[in-house]
Amino acid sequence: MVQLKKALYAECCAAGEKSTPHPPFEDGDFVTEYGVVLRVVKLRIYRLETEGWAPAQQEFSLWYGGEDDFVRIPPDIARRFDLDGHALLPWPDVRS
Repeated sequence: MVQLKKALYAECCAAGEKSTPHPPFEDGDFVTEYGVVLRVVKLRIYRLETEGWAPAQQEFSLWYGGEDDFVRIPPDIARRFDLDGHALLPWPDVRS
């Protein structure tokens, strides 16, 4: 799966998506040069895992770290990789 995710980054770059040291603060799907696939929905960050889109607010640091390059995943490529075929997993209940 990691190789597939790295191929996704290369394919997005080949499609003309510009690499940036951080993704924009807007909804969409993004992939890092190292194959980390993220979905942003209303400033909530999800990371694509085997079980689906897992809450991953800890990835927020990637916006500021500048260590990974990101590209946006265009809708046609997202469809081909079936990114919408994975469920958004619920956020943990933080109420005590």
